[in-house]
Amino acid sequence: MSEHIKREEENGVLHLRLNRPEKKNAMTEDMYRGLADGLKEADGRDDICAVLLSGEGDSFTSGNDLSAFASVLTMDQGTRPPVLDLIEAGLKSETPLIAAVEGWCVGIGATMMLHTDFIYAGRSARFHMPFTELGAVPEAGASHLLTRRFGRQRAAEMMIASKVLPAEKAERWGFITEVVEDGDALAAGKEMAAHIASLPPQSVRDTKKLMTEDLGSILPHTEHELKVFAGRLRSEEMQAVIAKKMARKSG
Repeated sequence: MSEHIKREEENGVLHLRLNRPEKKNAMTEDMYRGLADGLKEADGRDDICAVLLSGEGDSFTSGNDLSAFASVLTMDQGTRPPVLDLIEAGLKSETPLIAAVEGWCVGIGATMMLHTDFIYAGRSARFHMPFTELGAVPEAGASHLLTRRFGRQRAAEMMIASKVLPAEKAERWGFITEVVEDGDALAAGKEMAAHIASLPPQSVRDTKKLMTEDLGSILPHTEHELKVFAGRLRSEEMQAVIAKKMARKSG
């Protein structure tokens, strides 16, 4: 397990915390591996009834760390980037996934929300898929899942226009389960996780399978998304955007 993924287990609930608060929990390759391993472990154990995801500090995640972009560039050489392992683990997960979100949930964090079953968000939480702002394209199946679930216009607002989705609007859309007061998302997530763990476990898993069995069929689409993403990474357009952002940070 990655040093930046804190793992806790109690009463049938596996709690995975993104633990890189000094970087707003920006995702690295090692973190992708750690989360993927945790989700796969949960599916392989009868005594894990729910997985709870949260972030340390004031944000769930600020998205992909720029250093993690490099692995995507090797896809056309037959190398499998760690982010694809996480995407596959999320889409194929048989264990209920519960997310507790405070602050910002950006990029891969926001797209991975589409793989979860319950999302509790603090009132100030914000979901952002800034792919076009970066000169990139969506990933994690978002270009398919977001459009299918919320309609083309709402999907376009988030993915083409790169508009921020505040928690209360996300609740109205049905993007999240419930808005709670700031600081209470984790408690709400824990309460639901404990409730799920109290139910007949095989009944829960069978029900989730029936609800999500079609998600595995979009895996080829997620690979296509990442290949297009890699092409964008090589483009002068995206490189110029990233260089500008890096210069702003260093300045």
